[in-house]
Amino acid sequence: MGIKKILGTTLLAVTAVGALAACGKKNKTTKTTTPKKDYGTLNVSELAGNIRVSFNILAEELGYFKEEGVKVNTKAIGGINALTAISEGQLDILNTGFIPDLSALIGGADLVFFGGTAVEGGAIIANKNVAKNYKNAQGKIDFTNLEDAKIGLQRNESSWVVTRQYVLENYPSVDLDVVETESDSHTHYFAEFTDVQQAVASGSIDLGFLPYEYAFKAQEAGLDIEILAKAGELIPNYVCCREVTSKTTYEAKYDAIVAYERARIRAWEYYENPANRSKVVEILAKHSGNEEDYVENYLFGGATKLSADPNKSGIISYFEAVKNAGVFSSLDPAAVAAVVLADHVDTTAYKAALDSLIAEDGSNTFYQQTLTLYNQYNA
Repeated sequence: MGIKKILGTTLLAVTAVGALAACGKKNKTTKTTTPKKDYGTLNVSELAGNIRVSFNILAEELGYFKEEGVKVNTKAIGGINALTAISEGQLDILNTGFIPDLSALIGGADLVFFGGTAVEGGAIIANKNVAKNYKNAQGKIDFTNLEDAKIGLQRNESSWVVTRQYVLENYPSVDLDVVETESDSHTHYFAEFTDVQQAVASGSIDLGFLPYEYAFKAQEAGLDIEILAKAGELIPNYVCCREVTSKTTYEAKYDAIVAYERARIRAWEYYENPANRSKVVEILAKHSGNEEDYVENYLFGGATKLSADPNKSGIISYFEAVKNAGVFSSLDPAAVAAVVLADHVDTTAYKAALDSLIAEDGSNTFYQQTLTLYNQYNA
């Protein structure tokens, strides 16, 4: 399956109702109560200021997690540290990033991918003085001169993975071997996204690859850069952040994860309703500490797309693109080849959550559309 086909956009039973009836000589009003759900606690990663996890923030702020009977404790830990915490049982769910998860999987971590957070979200920036060298006559991005470009990125950057795959499929004459290794002068790796911004602005780097929010902020700050394209314009709906946990946690806390996914799907529905847009922006700006204008542009200005759908086919295709981008070149080739990614994707908790919501409200158009999406990309 070619990566161009990736699309990644979108408890187990209906709660029993108990009736308590009092007996006596006189008739008394029968009271109906709904047993309180309690599926326990999940420790979930959430870095300060990150609004890519909007569904989680909304589910918490709107009370959906509480209603579904799962307590979510957030921990400000991400990346490799989060994966280590998952392996040690200190963290249950990481929902940002993806390539570090794949690297950990190759290294022997027994991980399970079970849900989605966002799709797309990457950007390609250029120094304004050289931007014209990477455009065609129509002003669209062009990679004919990619071999001559000095490239800057943070390791594991998804916008580069997507671009690499796009160039492979559309520019067969471009020799990308010259930009795959750090030892080559064409490629420069930076510790922080802000370092990529500065390098492009200073002219020491021609093209930079980074998350769109950093490109947007660089432009707002007046840096001498131009956003050439969003990576999603090259390959629409490529998978970005995925939800990952350990196999042990997935099995031990399965009911809690189903409840957690129910709350997130409900938050997704709230998010997608245009009538709620101003409230969504208000909630997320207050929670994250970002300005409302930034939140509005980031979420609804085309910078990224949010989707809770696991997108199993997209995960598998993206893994192939990551390998093509040379990201795993420093790892044991046998270990990379041994990974059967399909064995580490389990969508049953998400599907159980969606099915139970549909059972409660079968006429809900959003749930039906979400089911169609699931059936198409999670076979």
